Amino acid sequence: MNRRSVPTLRDIASSIIIFKIRRLQNNKDIDVLCQFMNTFGVKNVPKNMKAIEKQLHGELDMNDVCKCYYICSNCGASYTNNVFTCQSCNEEVLMFKFYLSSIIKQIQQLLLVFGFFSKLKEEKLKNIHLFSNTKYGELLRNIQDNGFTMIINVDGATTCNKNLSLWPFIIVFNELPILDRRYLENIIVAGIIPTAKKPTNAVVQTCLQLIYEELTQLESGVEFYLADIDERKTLHFYLIASCTDKPAEALMANVVQYNAEYGCPKCFTRGTSIAIS
Repeated sequence: MNRRSVPTLRDIASSIIIFKIRRLQNNKDIDVLCQFMNTFGVKNVPKNMKAIEKQLHGELDMNDVCKCYYICSNCGASYTNNVFTCQSCNEEVLMFKFYLSSIIKQIQQLLLVFGFFSKLKEEKLKNIHLFSNTKYGELLRNIQDNGFTMIINVDGATTCNKNLSLWPFIIVFNELPILDRRYLENIIVAGIIPTAKKPTNAVVQTCLQLIYEELTQLESGVEFYLADIDERKTLHFYLIASCTDKPAEALMANVVQYNAEYGCPKCFTRGTSIAIS
């Protein structure tokens, strides 16, 4: 690999961000690190975290990274332009933003990492034998040789801003070793809802429909460049399950919460409310 003899300002800024994420450092720690490096006269070191953000985000076009939708909280109608009145409901309602990211592009980025495709293949063979008596093992035996499976998760996460929470739609590969599966760089973010309020069932259903359109392409097969073998091959990816807590499960399944009347999605039992004093 050809490396620059003297790292540029952008090189060092990128390295510091990687260090920040992997070592769970906050912005103040990064400010101290930059001051420390500048004290010893290290060339091309940003002054602080704000300088790093400016260096890395200066040429970022969000349209190249994701597509923004505005979704009606009442009926789930989606718009690509910022609107305050839903044309379907014909009234002013709360609109949720949803940033949709390309799953195919993210998978291609991972397949450019040497060894990633080999890990998928090796772990798939192990799982076929290890889970031979399960539904998962049966699925692996029935899909193509270059077919793999994924699982989706959605849940709310708090931020430093009390008026903002994030609801990411996260996809994980089942045919990765468990330790590798948990690395942030191996996780796909299909989309994010930034909101001050919990999204409604209608909003989540629309988000899932937008994600589904790309998932159908992955099931049919998409051609990727594989760094491991220096070739282009058609791979298939199947989303086979979701892993969520009960409140998020109700949103994804478009049913009422588990503690509501008729809260069981499998039967029509009304249930009993018990008052606790």
